[in-house]
This record gives sequence, C-alpha cells and structure tokens, in this order.
Amino acid sequence: MVEDIYVDVKLKEPTERPAEKPICICISSLEQLVPTKPPFSPLLWEFMRNVYPGGISCIVPKGDWLLKLGVGAAYDRVGTKDSIMIRVPDHTVTAHLCDITGPLAITSANPSGEPDSTHHDMVIKRLGHKIQGVLCDGQSNELVGSTVVNCLKIDEGTIHFLREGCVPATKVQQIFERVKNSML
Repeated sequence: MVEDIYVDVKLKEPTERPAEKPICICISSLEQLVPTKPPFSPLLWEFMRNVYPGGISCIVPKGDWLLKLGVGAAYDRVGTKDSIMIRVPDHTVTAHLCDITGPLAITSANPSGEPDSTHHDMVIKRLGHKIQGVLCDGQSNELVGSTVVNCLKIDEGTIHFLREGCVPATKVQQIFERVKNSML
C-alpha cells in the first residue's frame, strides 16, 4: 500500500483528542533547535543526529528553549509538564512548511484510539468534516506511525520505547548502542 503524507492545515472544529494525550512538535531539522540552546547532552544530540530525519519521534526534556523556538502561548498545550516529543520528518513538503512557519504542533491524522491513517483518502474520510485541507507529499513507505523513543534517561545509558512504529525498535536500539559506544 502506498501512503500520501498529509498535514491538516486548519481545523474547522475541535477534535476528540483527549487532553491527557500530549501534542508534539514537528521541526524541519535539528538545525532549527540550535539557536534555542536546549540543555541536551552531547549523547542526546548525537543520537538525534543519527535518527533524524525519519520515522522516529524523540521525547526530550521540556524547557524555556521551546519559547525561543517560537511556541509562544502554546507552551502549556504541547508536551507534558516536563517533556516534549519532537519529530523531524523525512518528507520534503512537511520539512519545507516547517522552514517557512517554524515548528508545528502536530497530532496523528486519525481520531484518537483508531488505527493510523495510511493514505490521504483515509484522513479525508475520517476527519474531512473537521479540516479545511490536506497537504500531500507524495508516496511514502510509512504505513504506521512513528516509533516513539523516550530519551529522558539517555544520560543514564538507556532509552525506552513507548510505541514501535515504522522504524523497528531493534534498529533504533542498535543506533543508540553505536552512538553511545562511540562517545566513550
């Protein structure tokens, strides 16, 4: 099955997303973070350099650096009190959009609790009455959501998987071990 990548441009009405489900930030590249000077360890930076861009979302410490990134009043609405999930997609249109607009607060394009939308037609069928548009970025091999990696204890030598998605957890763990060993 071939997937079209989408970004819902503007909601017409609120979604049924539970308030306790954190919203993540999508950026065009790690370079967008550099001027904000997040207090990430060298190990976390290197791990992210090795997994981005792609189908991985990293949970990292939240802080004032997000205000410098431009989240403004959305600060309390993204992530949790102490953490934020960051995604750097490998989709040209989405990355270009983030270059133009700055970071985007994003959620999955399916009603909460339902299977991932794997084609723009699914997004329109499920959410078409709530969105004003869908931006397609061509074919993709991602047929499930991103792999979510909790990096909050990376400096203790460990990462945890909250969801295995389009990138196998074993592959991400191998990347982490390689990066960790290269920094010894």
